[in-house]
Amino acid sequence: MDKLNGIVNREDIRLAQDFLRDLQLLEPPSMGKKYTWTNGQANPIWVKLDRFLINSDWVEMFPKAIQHSLPRLRSDHVPIRLESGAHSPIPRFFRFEQAWCMAKNFGNLIRDWWDSPSLQGCSTFILAKKFSRTREHLRN
Repeated sequence: MDKLNGIVNREDIRLAQDFLRDLQLLEPPSMGKKYTWTNGQANPIWVKLDRFLINSDWVEMFPKAIQHSLPRLRSDHVPIRLESGAHSPIPRFFRFEQAWCMAKNFGNLIRDWWDSPSLQGCSTFILAKKFSRTREHLRN
């Protein structure tokens, strides 16, 4: 247990360590503040109470995971955020190629892609799906 000031209960520490070992839980690396709770007194006690716990399967999927402490605002707890370390793919922008217009039956292809299969839902959903479907056909 990470604690600054106050009484440390060794039995509580042992129980917590046994719990983590028995369930095979790990704590990802931390960045930022070491302690996540304070009693806010004149001679404050600081303790790392808040943390993420993950298992080995999670570590395999997200080996670069890290927990960050955020600024403490009104609470006596410091918020923490878990970042997986996985980067989201950068979206590919759609660009219409003028050369497509020269292709034989281009207009018919667009009409066929736009019209089939029929979709159900609100008009905004249908319009978005038609654009998406036509864009995917053009990309392929």
